[in-house]
Amino acid sequence: MTLWMWAALVIGILFLLAALERSVREIARTLVRAPAQALDTLREAARLAAGTTWLQFRSAFRAATEGASWAGWPIIGTLLYFAMFLLASASDLGILLLTLEALGLVRITSHLRVFQGFLDLGLLTTLALLVSGAFFGLLLLDLLGITPFGVLWGRTPRWFQRILRVVAGIGVAFLIALFASLGLWRFLQVAPPEVRGRIGPPLLVWGSIVAPLLLFVGLPPLMIVIAVLSGWSVGWMAALLWALLLFAVTIPTGLAAVLLFIALEILDRVANALDALLRSLAGAGRWLAHLMGSPLQLALRLLIGGWNWLVGFDWLRRSLHLGPLDPSLPDRFAVWWETLFSGLWAHEPEEAGIQFPEGIPSIPRESPMPTPSSGGPDSSRDSEGFLE
Repeated sequence: MTLWMWAALVIGILFLLAALERSVREIARTLVRAPAQALDTLREAARLAAGTTWLQFRSAFRAATEGASWAGWPIIGTLLYFAMFLLASASDLGILLLTLEALGLVRITSHLRVFQGFLDLGLLTTLALLVSGAFFGLLLLDLLGITPFGVLWGRTPRWFQRILRVVAGIGVAFLIALFASLGLWRFLQVAPPEVRGRIGPPLLVWGSIVAPLLLFVGLPPLMIVIAVLSGWSVGWMAALLWALLLFAVTIPTGLAAVLLFIALEILDRVANALDALLRSLAGAGRWLAHLMGSPLQLALRLLIGGWNWLVGFDWLRRSLHLGPLDPSLPDRFAVWWETLFSGLWAHEPEEAGIQFPEGIPSIPRESPMPTPSSGGPDSSRDSEGFLE
């Protein structure tokens, strides 16, 4: 395409935008409004979801850490008690399986043989003793207010706290007696015969009878008590996991709401820029139309004048069988041209008119239709065309 063809194409597009500015801008708004409404709906849903989950997270976290000097103490204490609950449960399960297998009530399958190294009575008993000491020691210190984890038991009734103190004291005393008995039993096993002969019968009975009795009879009920008291940590862990889940849901939903808000802002800026571009192009088209209106009217007036002059010769008119043209056509063309580029199709009524450069008269918004006369050279004096 040549340069003139490109220029004609650009001028034609500008004229089309100037004539159909309102329709083109409305189409652009519609094309932008559809995804904007969808994004706004998604943003509102994400904002509501983030707000709801955040409020629920704050409520759950406040309920889980209420009364603590630092919000992390209840979480750490819950994790400690939950770890002891798992260890006590594993120890109880292993000892129970070995006991039931020895009684012939169950048979350890090949699937459990994988844990053959763990299913050792000595290892399980050692684990049970260590867990018992750690649990009752921590429980007693918590109830006495020495550790910062006492808030975990602070919500229980006072009578239950007194029972827990008694249970914790009995557990600690039992473990002290048990470990002392095991130490005495071990001493009797490695002591020389002359040393054992000097020890009184009560110590011999205690070391050889009471120590195994305490270990095999007193330890299992103690482990049941540990499993029961530490089982409350499962509920606290569920509450903490629920709060963590709410927080994990709040982060992506809140981020999605922010990203959607940014996308809406970008889309709004793009829509405003596109609307401004269309208005500018339409204004340029109206400006060009205004510049070309007077030359076009003048050319049409000269063409009609020349034609009427030619057909004024009788011999030419009779030979060509043609009549004169209406002299008011240039004025009507001027009104049509003005209406096309400055009427209702150009812009909304509330918008300001296009400010043309100085020295160029502005196109009037409304021009009355001229009353065409019957003819004659003075018929165009009352018209409101570009040349007057």
